[in-house]
Parts: sequence; C-alpha cells; structure tokens
Amino acid sequence: MEKKWINYLFVFVLTCTVFLIVKCKSQSGMEMSAPEKAVITDQLPSDFIDFYERFHNEEDYQMDHIVFPLKGHEQDTATMQLITVTWKKDNWVAHKPFNSYGGTFKREYSNMDGIIFEKIYDTSETFTMQRRYAEIAGEWNLIYYSTFQMKMEE
Repeated sequence: MEKKWINYLFVFVLTCTVFLIVKCKSQSGMEMSAPEKAVITDQLPSDFIDFYERFHNEEDYQMDHIVFPLKGHEQDTATMQLITVTWKKDNWVAHKPFNSYGGTFKREYSNMDGIIFEKIYDTSETFTMQRRYAEIAGEWNLIYYSTFQMKMEE
C-alpha cells in the first residue's frame, strides 16, 4: 500500500514538472514545434473546423463560445479519483492551438449525433484530455472539458 502511494506521488511530481516545463516554454515563445491545423476528416463539418481554429486563436471569441458554467471532470491529486467540476468564466484559462510537441501528443475526433468529441492524449495513452463541442443556435460552443487525467493501473 505504501509503495503504491509513493508511485502515485512520483507520477504526480513528474506530471507537475512536465507541465511547468511545457508551460514555461510556451510562455517564453520557445515552442518545440508550431501549432498544427485542425485535422480534417469527413466526420467534422467544415464550419466546425473554421470555428475550432478561431476558438483556439482568439481569446475573446473563445470566451463567447463556451457554455458557462461548463461541466467537466478533473483528477483529484490526492486520491487520483475523477471528480466533477464546474468551470466558470473567472477561473477559465484560455486554451491554445494544439501542439503535438514533436509527436508526444496526438488527437482524435468523433462525431456522435452532432456532438464533436475531441480526445488529446500522449502516445502511451497514460494521460488523456477530452473536450466536447455542440452547435447551439447556429454556432459551435465548448460544452464539456475534462483536464488531463492519468490512466490508473489495473
């Protein structure tokens, strides 16, 4: 039991370190590679692709296209359990364009009855993040956000 908690603590510290390095590099303009364009698939409506690009490049546009309070999930750092959260405008951190960091991260889209699911994950699928988008009153909006979560060992 004690060894398991030490493993969780190690992974948590490692995750925080990686996050800080990535965040510092992106703030200092020393990105590993340029942000990539949205993946064009036959599952994605063309107006969604235009929305997605603008959403991640214009903060005011992004704020206007999020259904606040936004439902979602994050992983509790102490228990590693998934907890429900509600994001509000005043605690929202703007999302930036996708960057694979040299192939470290990948993304997938699926379209389920007009709701676009976006999954971003590392190549080992240890960490995953999910966003969902839907068209409301003729405009695309972010309707769900789940932060990066660590896959638990079974």
